[in-house]
Amino acid sequence: MAQVYTWCEVIRCGGDFTYRGLKEKYEMDIPCADGCIKFHLKTTPINRDENGKPMPNNPRPE
Repeated sequence: MAQVYTWCEVIRCGGDFTYRGLKEKYEMDIPCADGCIKFHLKTTPINRDENGKPMPNNPRPE
């Protein structure tokens, strides 16, 4: 689970998985410790445009 949290933080901070050598920006397979099961992680960046740049915040409601 620590790996999943770490990779979600990478996306949250504006990075993507292509820096790790993967073809997809926001999808990766993570093997379990035994290597018997693979988990497919698909992330969705929030408050970012299609290039990964932060979008401006909306004004706060009064």
